[in-house]
Amino acid sequence: MSERYAIYYAPATNDSLWQKASQWLGRDCHQKGELAQPSINGMTPVDQYRFTASPRRYGFHATIKAPFHLAPNTNIDSLRRELRAFANVQKPVEIGALKLHQIGKFIAMVPAQQSEELTKFAQKVVRHFDRYRAPLSQEKRQERIASGLNERQIELLDKWGYPYVSEQFKMHLTLTGQVDELAGKMLFEAAQHWFAEELERTYTFNNLALYHEPEQGAPVVRLEDFPLKG
Repeated sequence: MSERYAIYYAPATNDSLWQKASQWLGRDCHQKGELAQPSINGMTPVDQYRFTASPRRYGFHATIKAPFHLAPNTNIDSLRRELRAFANVQKPVEIGALKLHQIGKFIAMVPAQQSEELTKFAQKVVRHFDRYRAPLSQEKRQERIASGLNERQIELLDKWGYPYVSEQFKMHLTLTGQVDELAGKMLFEAAQHWFAEELERTYTFNNLALYHEPEQGAPVVRLEDFPLKG
């Protein structure tokens, strides 16, 4: 089975951050429709579409439990039930203000200061739902290692199927794919202007969002939300 699921943080679909980020990417993965992207001075629409291709396919989000195939003896119905039960007893966690940041060659929104509470909660989600994750294939493991992981990240990859968890977790909401220096500068400045109001607010992690990749390479869909009610 090629389909995968993921557990993410995403702002509410009626929140201006979700709406403006979806327009920035050119796709709303909840409504399952493409959107007109805001124009960027000095950049052609073709280049803009290309530089945002990867996050557009995945939809706006911050990764908590990275995409996984369902483990044997589990199913989507039981995963949904467990998400609902888990979310019902979890307290929301403050994210605080967001800022733009270039991580390597891509641009993302990140917490201005990531709290220990946020890091611990993310790992709590990773740990709690790991029984739903099928083991990582050797091929995927080698692909990950070849991307330049350190010893600790390989240890986390082998334990949790993803290297950027536990103390390696750095919350980010991706806005571009890999960009060169000139494109990165144009996109960063455009994002500062486009998200100006959203970058003046504070945010709360008050919802777990279940995303679904129907088949390998297909656009990912925001399937269901599970508000934290504890």
